[in-house]
Amino acid sequence: MQRVSGKFLPELYSSELWSPMGAEEDACQIVDKSHFSMSSGGFQATLRDFAPFALLHLRGGRLNGRQIVPSQWIEAIRRPKPLLFDLFAPNGSYADASSDLPNGAYHNTFWIEDQERGAYIAWGMVAR
Repeated sequence: MQRVSGKFLPELYSSELWSPMGAEEDACQIVDKSHFSMSSGGFQATLRDFAPFALLHLRGGRLNGRQIVPSQWIEAIRRPKPLLFDLFAPNGSYADASSDLPNGAYHNTFWIEDQERGAYIAWGMVAR
């Protein structure tokens, strides 16, 4: 995304997601010395700003009268293609997660809790 846009990932998050979503506070993204972000983690924000992020998902990518992310992207999280479930194979790198999510998968940076229901979670850690 950085190469295509010419912007660093935190700038893209801000201009394409965080600002249009109406976030009250800046989010933080872990970056290296070259300002390249960890796209698979390291995203930090307030609980107050994660609430509209959740609403964005519940409303098919639409919030504040604007389509912020494509509804097809939200649907792809809920119902990923079967080949993406290989992460939970017995010798897969996420095999341990299969005990927590026996009908789960991982796709588009979200954990799919239940493939049949399309229930998914942004499973993260709380900083203390």
